[in-house]
Amino acid sequence: MPATQATTIAQRHKMMLLAEEGQSYAAVAEQLGVSFWTARRWIRQGKRGGLESLASCYGRPATGPLAGVDPLIRYVALRLKRQHPKWGAEYVVKKLGEKQSLQGKKLPSATTIWRYWRTFGDRLFPKRDPPQSEVSPSDTPHGVWQMDAVNQRPW
Repeated sequence: MPATQATTIAQRHKMMLLAEEGQSYAAVAEQLGVSFWTARRWIRQGKRGGLESLASCYGRPATGPLAGVDPLIRYVALRLKRQHPKWGAEYVVKKLGEKQSLQGKKLPSATTIWRYWRTFGDRLFPKRDPPQSEVSPSDTPHGVWQMDAVNQRPW
C-alpha cells in the first residue's frame, strides 16, 4: 500500500541513526510510524551515498554535453578555450589531464568537450568574415586565357 505522506529529511536522518545503532528495518519503521519498505529504502540509500543522498531529487535530470561530469571539469574546459581560442578539444583534454586539481577524475572525450563548446554558439565561436581574394574576378579569366595562348603554340 503506497504511503500518503512523504518523509522529511529529519525522519530519514533519524532512520539512519537508528539503523546504525543496530535496530532492524521493522523496528525503525514501527518507531517512526512509516512502512517497512520506506525505512528499508532510506536506510539503504543513506548507506550507499551518505547523508547527502537522503535528499529527494525532483525534476528533470540535467541534460546536454558534460551534464553528468564534475562542474570543475566543465569550468576548466571552458576557461582554457576562452584563454586559448586556437586550442582544439583534443589538446584541451590533454591539458585537463595535466591539471593537479583534476587528478583522479574521469575526463570526457574530446568530442564531448567540442559539443559542450558548441552550445555557446557565437559567444565562444564568433562569426568569421568571408575571405577576401586579392585578385578581382574580372582579371582572373583574362589572365588564364593569356597564359594559355602564350604556352600552347601548335608548332
